[in-house]
Amino acid sequence: MNTTKATQETLNTLHGAVAKALLTNLDDPKVLSQAIMFLKNNSITVDELPQETTTSLFSRIEALKVNPNSKNSAVEDLLEYHIS
Repeated sequence: MNTTKATQETLNTLHGAVAKALLTNLDDPKVLSQAIMFLKNNSITVDELPQETTTSLFSRIEALKVNPNSKNSAVEDLLEYHIS
């Protein structure tokens, strides 16, 4: 069994590759959830969300009220997972 540890450069490259891969499909609720966990696990926080982000999130939530079976229904799952 090879017990050689990865170099810091290799770990940095892997970290960057994971971040880039998550960015490719944030419209997919599963990928978005993984990206949120990635940020959380790396202690990435913001003091205030940009207006466009909150507007987008609120519009998705409002869409749930109109059509609960829409593609946006995953927002409800994400909120429940990350708030509880």
